[in-house]
Amino acid sequence: MGVFAPSADAKYAVYGMQPQNRRLLELGVWMLRHRRASAMWWYNAYMPFAIWLQKPLRFKPGLVDLPDVDEIIAVCRPVAVAHSAA
Repeated sequence: MGVFAPSADAKYAVYGMQPQNRRLLELGVWMLRHRRASAMWWYNAYMPFAIWLQKPLRFKPGLVDLPDVDEIIAVCRPVAVAHSAA
């Protein structure tokens, strides 16, 4: 059985959609609290468009170390671990 651990060929990419407009975020939160069905309609109608506009992922070797990063995607390979007989 393998253990997943970062190896020499591990790659990482930053992803996520952080809100740039605070008022739009506040409107979305208000709609979720007060008009949930309408908020979900808008989400389902416009989220595919927002995802289409998002920048493509750029994978880089090594671990991402940025203070503003909230989410990453890690590509790791299984590494075999030898078990000793006890």
